Amino acid sequence: MTDMENQLTVIDGNDVFTIEEQDTLNQEIDRIISAHKNNRQEINRLVFECTAALTEAEDASRKLENKGFFRRLIGGITGSNKRLQDKINCNMRAAQYASQVTLQKLAEQNLMTFDLLTAVNNKLNASLEATNEMFKTQFMMMGKFFLKNRRAVVSLNLRLNAVEKNVKLLNWQNSIEYLDFDGVEYSALDEPAKIVCLTRDFYELTGGKWSTSDLLLLKAAMGQIGINPHQKINYFQTMKTIAATPALQQKLLGDQILKPISDPSYLISLGTLEKLDALDNREQYLVDGTVDILQEHGMDVDSENVKSILVKKYMAQCADVDLDTAVEVYDFLLDLLFNLETGKEENLIQPRDYDAAMLQPGDDEGQYVRRLFFNCRIEEAIPILERRIETGEKEAAYMMALISLKGIHRATNVNIGLGFLEKEMKVNSAAYVKATYYH
Repeated sequence: MTDMENQLTVIDGNDVFTIEEQDTLNQEIDRIISAHKNNRQEINRLVFECTAALTEAEDASRKLENKGFFRRLIGGITGSNKRLQDKINCNMRAAQYASQVTLQKLAEQNLMTFDLLTAVNNKLNASLEATNEMFKTQFMMMGKFFLKNRRAVVSLNLRLNAVEKNVKLLNWQNSIEYLDFDGVEYSALDEPAKIVCLTRDFYELTGGKWSTSDLLLLKAAMGQIGINPHQKINYFQTMKTIAATPALQQKLLGDQILKPISDPSYLISLGTLEKLDALDNREQYLVDGTVDILQEHGMDVDSENVKSILVKKYMAQCADVDLDTAVEVYDFLLDLLFNLETGKEENLIQPRDYDAAMLQPGDDEGQYVRRLFFNCRIEEAIPILERRIETGEKEAAYMMALISLKGIHRATNVNIGLGFLEKEMKVNSAAYVKATYYH
């Protein structure tokens, strides 16, 4: 995607950098992208951070050094080039130019996925600055850039003929009219329930790994149960319905729990869902306290309205979005999928039966199950280990081998233990496994 019409030109680099500085900047951005291009989580963050920088107002006093991308960018520029470091850190237009170059390079290398582009465009459309007359042109250019890239992703997918149809998805699509949720056929459900069922089914069938072709097949499935993919829905009202319906929330999260989200700026739907839950539970005192204060001043207020206002204010402050935004159903569904997979990768969605006393901040499932293992909580560890063995996670088969070979649990068959060691060798260092076991 190198034609001029697809170039992102919000900021003219010559206004803030010399040619030599632009060359240095280009080299460092290339280095950062090269280092992270195989890390989907890092690329996702990079796109959201660059988009946020490009859509913020000019503010020379704003410090960017604590933001992930800019911290890496500034830190990678040699200390002798202090002037360039200071420009990026303190001059918003300089930071915006760096962001613009980064997004353009990511587009040229086809590193932005269809669902990522949809999620970031949803946020762009919901941005609090989107209706600001000063920034309208800027937002229009950004919107066109992301939509062009989304079309380019589809076009590339078709050109490469990457149409290895997912048989599971095709079977699901063909039988979708006969599926039901709580005894009600999908086609008879209300819209939020249809959206949740489609999202969760698709997520589980793909294991969280999907192609652009898979996502296009999802659009066809929507039509089969009576959803017009282009129909507009209210983002907040739909998330509020999901949060207020336990069965829908459980379906969406796969009967798992959502941990507190410290940075909802790139996880809009999960951030909204978690805050709605929090205000119903651990932060209910905020709702009750606000209602009490208003009633003391003679105002008759409804706690649900107070909760809605608090959630909207929270997301406006932490994610710079207006949740009362209309979005196409298909784009909303892709946004949910993006949030589910990112939430899983960042360990924000975890099994409901996790023991909070054994789960420490920042733990992933591997760290959690190791803690169970070393605390002799073998009965609880085994189901998790078995699931992790199926997905080829390191150390899972090794721990199961120890359970068998060392008689820690009733499964003491030596052959079973050796079989687990063989499984571990396929995903781990054979030398490490043998040395540890025969030590």
